[in-house]
Amino acid sequence: MMNFVRLYHAVKVVMLLGATVLLFVYCSKSANTSDVEPPTEELTAPQGIQVEPNISSALVKWNVVSGAEGYRLELSLNNSFTEIITSTSMVTNTTYTFDNLSQQTKYYVRIRAIKSKPTNQYSSWTVTDFMTNGLPQEEELAFPGALGFGKMTSGGRGGKVIKVTNLNDSGPGSLRDAINQSGKRIVIFEISGNIKLQSRLVIRNGDLTIAGQSAPGDGICIQNYEVYLDADNVIIRYLRFRLGDETQQETDAIWGRYRQNIIIDHCSMSWSIDECASFYANKNFTMQYCLLAESLNKSFHEKDDHGYGGIWGGHKASFYFNLLAHHNSRNPRFDGGNRPGTGGLSSVGKDVVDFRFNVLYNWRGNSIYGGENGEYNILNNYFKAGPATPDNKKNRILEVSKENGAAYAPGYGRFFVEGNYVFENTSISQQNWSGGIVFSSGTNQSLVQALQPFEPIWAAEQPTAEQAYQTVLEKSGASYKRDAVDSRIVDEVRNGTYIYKGSKTGFLGIIDSQTDVGGWPILNTQTVLLDTDGDGMPDDWEKSKGLDHTKPNADGRDLSLVYDNIEVYLNSLVGHLYNPEINSSILFTVGINHG
Repeated sequence: MMNFVRLYHAVKVVMLLGATVLLFVYCSKSANTSDVEPPTEELTAPQGIQVEPNISSALVKWNVVSGAEGYRLELSLNNSFTEIITSTSMVTNTTYTFDNLSQQTKYYVRIRAIKSKPTNQYSSWTVTDFMTNGLPQEEELAFPGALGFGKMTSGGRGGKVIKVTNLNDSGPGSLRDAINQSGKRIVIFEISGNIKLQSRLVIRNGDLTIAGQSAPGDGICIQNYEVYLDADNVIIRYLRFRLGDETQQETDAIWGRYRQNIIIDHCSMSWSIDECASFYANKNFTMQYCLLAESLNKSFHEKDDHGYGGIWGGHKASFYFNLLAHHNSRNPRFDGGNRPGTGGLSSVGKDVVDFRFNVLYNWRGNSIYGGENGEYNILNNYFKAGPATPDNKKNRILEVSKENGAAYAPGYGRFFVEGNYVFENTSISQQNWSGGIVFSSGTNQSLVQALQPFEPIWAAEQPTAEQAYQTVLEKSGASYKRDAVDSRIVDEVRNGTYIYKGSKTGFLGIIDSQTDVGGWPILNTQTVLLDTDGDGMPDDWEKSKGLDHTKPNADGRDLSLVYDNIEVYLNSLVGHLYNPEINSSILFTVGINHG
């Protein structure tokens, strides 16, 4: 009996030792499969490895290995692969994207080929390294090239992408439906053409970007009713607002007041019955690179002749690189701020306006005037009289206005006027105050002239009026694809001519109806570029940037520390239409020269 017990315990010990050995072998193999899977001669190691790094991701590509069913990749922070960040399962194609990487960081990646049938086979590892990209410190502008007091507007950044898919007045897929939604949103277009409004379009909900440059084909035009901007934090780019007289609406093409943080960029406005575009009594506002032309003079306005460019103003408002052409008057009319004519006292305050690098052509009744109570820089603008301009107004830069009932005494503005060019008048171009300024009763140069500029203060290097003239003709308006109207206007300004005249007044270049010039041009659309994940960025563009075109990532920050991926794409379409280097010339200084 004793011998049997000893034999039982001996067998038990042997069995336990055997199980332990088997368990050790199994666990060792499971702990690091890649280390114990020997390469076989049947599979060669992957070759031709290329890495395309971005800020937070990297696209890895390699050549096909003959006989391989797939590949395994490992990503590590060191070349010994003891700090593995990612180890993939079998990858069946020859590309792979690593996401969520740190910028300006060195990584190591290794790849091996795999074949499982009839037996498991593994190639040796191929190892390479790469460095993720870093970005220079970016200023958080509305977009690269944004200028002025409204340049920090964020619009719909960080929000959803809404696609306009039809030209209907309302309903799903319409511009009105996109605008009426709330929350942060970036509106893009999958169609080009004319949106014929059936009622005024009011922008009530802010945190909005409207990117007209996204339209495939000739772009977007809004007609028949006004667009009224009644919201904060709004970016509007590359749209046309051509009202027309078919609905006989006594309105602007687009306008807005009493709001803040707005930038209107590269838009075209025309054929209004009131003003083409009026923006005043706003805070932190910019209108830049816009083309305002051919307001309808003798149309359906109760005051009869009313072909006016716009009422402009605001407390910290910038107007840069705009073209005003073929308007009877208000080129522009400066509001002044807080005066009885526009509602008296408000929370906005008096005008503080920076008006630079603009071009005025073929005014009739007046060029710039107004400005009661405000503070204005009028610098480096280009004034070119046209065929409708009377001889006694050809050299006019500004008429200073005075209002006796002003909310802020004394009722007239103060102006820093310098560097403006008057076509074919050398003396006034050299000294603007010697004949370029007209004074209303009760004002004179000593009362209204500011000897130093108001804010913002620019560095010494900035475009001259002559340089601004060339920039405006080349880039202003919805110029990603200029339509026939804008192209004609620019040619007329450049050549000092006109083609059409008012059908009722006969004024040269100053029309009375859009029918005088042939009406709205046809804007053709094109096929939308393939966008597999529907995030608003075409597949080919995403691939070129190392992004995953199968996963929506419009609000990602893979390509910029400041801009969403969708913004980087939209900005890339039109980067050639700006002078980004100008940003470095602006030194915004608070509280400068406020008298």
